Amino acid sequence: MTKDKVKQDIRHFFSENLLYLNILDSTYHSLRQYSNPLRFNNFCLGYRELFRMFLEDTVQDSDVKSCSWFSEENKKYFDKDKNRISRRAYLRYKIFNNLSDDIVQCFPHAFEEIDNFLKLYNKLSDFVHIKSATFDTDDEKIKELKTSFESCVLSLIDNYNALEKIASTYFFEAYHEMLEDYVCNYDIEEISLLSGSGYSVNDFYIRNIDFLNGNNNTISIKIHGRIYLESYYGHGEESVSITNDFPFSAQVELSISPCQIIQMNDIEVDTSSFYE
Repeated sequence: MTKDKVKQDIRHFFSENLLYLNILDSTYHSLRQYSNPLRFNNFCLGYRELFRMFLEDTVQDSDVKSCSWFSEENKKYFDKDKNRISRRAYLRYKIFNNLSDDIVQCFPHAFEEIDNFLKLYNKLSDFVHIKSATFDTDDEKIKELKTSFESCVLSLIDNYNALEKIASTYFFEAYHEMLEDYVCNYDIEEISLLSGSGYSVNDFYIRNIDFLNGNNNTISIKIHGRIYLESYYGHGEESVSITNDFPFSAQVELSISPCQIIQMNDIEVDTSSFYE
């Protein structure tokens, strides 16, 4: 990815907030002041304050504390000595909202990316405090730290864009009708075997969802629910139909944008009750 594309992607992420955007542009402007020995110090200060505002200004402490993953006994998320929520907790809430550890871990390296960001954030913060070791940083060191930091930022932005939708209360409502249509038109072998002349699905109810894995644009889930159907036997005037309902599960791969089902497999229907 080119330098301009990196900056463009980061800029687009902050584009809805004019103050954030102005700070970001000023931060890169500072870095282009090649005759100024403090140019990297000012760059680090700009990014530090931008992310401090991004993490703290729009998040209420009460929202963080209400999350299932938050505990004041967890040193990673709460500093008892200073009686305040940690930067890690603000970052997790901003990116992952109230999603549980099990869900977040479905996204490869999600927690590792938070760790990397915080380490680099702290390293860049060191350059805000001017001393002999941080004054007039050489160009190679600036390039190395800038590239590493931007890489971490882009990874978090990718996760944020994907998980922002998943954390939404209405995320899976958009897929429910698609899943129903998919199941209704899918030839399920276990049901076909016990339906002499075929069957039709009347309804499909999703009871719960397990997250399996994902990335910035696709997610794999395991759905569990119940399928309600009508099985047909015989033909013509002698035909009869019997209603049944069975536990149902399947693995589904979803596209986040656009919102669509990529595929459904590992379909299992427990038809044992039919023979009781």
